Amino acid sequence: WRGRGGVHAEKEQRDNAALRQDMESLERDLKIALDASSLAEAKLRHLEANLHKRDATEETDAAEPRKDEVKPPEYEVRKRIFGAVEPQTFSQTNALPEVTATDVAELALVWGLDPITDAHLMWVPGKALRSVLPVGWKGESDRHGDVFYHEIASGFRTYSHPCDARYRELLNEAQEEARKAAAPPRVGVTENALEIERLRLRQASADMERQGRLL
Repeated sequence: WRGRGGVHAEKEQRDNAALRQDMESLERDLKIALDASSLAEAKLRHLEANLHKRDATEETDAAEPRKDEVKPPEYEVRKRIFGAVEPQTFSQTNALPEVTATDVAELALVWGLDPITDAHLMWVPGKALRSVLPVGWKGESDRHGDVFYHEIASGFRTYSHPCDARYRELLNEAQEEARKAAAPPRVGVTENALEIERLRLRQASADMERQGRLL
């Protein structure tokens, strides 16, 4: 019985050792699986954060003018004059700060006018600076704090004031009228007047020839 007992004890030890090895192997596999799960979870959180950031960026980009849009030269003039004004103020009548003669002259220079020789045209840039946004437009700010203009119905966004195009057109019309007024009057010559002048010259030539024969 002792022999059998010893064999039985050795077998039990081997079985226990094998069981411990299996448990250790299982623990290692479980740790690897947990580490892999943690890594996968971390990657998932990172991907979700990047996706959220990209969505937020795309949403911001969609809510601003195109990135390739160049701000017009008038923009810097308005920025200097109205830089401290809230964007929504551009839609409110009589809410903008007072525009000075210097402000008007600055925009006039941007539009190629001479504030002295073109003094009769200064009303155009003056009205442009004092104009509020048309109905259906509102002022907003981009991510850098710069004002842009948003047409609500179409979703169109731009850094160009929507009234500037109309005032530039008015300026061109006023300049054309000024040129016409300054031009010397054109003398109209009718066909009858030309014919009379030709007859007079022929008559004068005939008289000269007759006088020559008499001499």
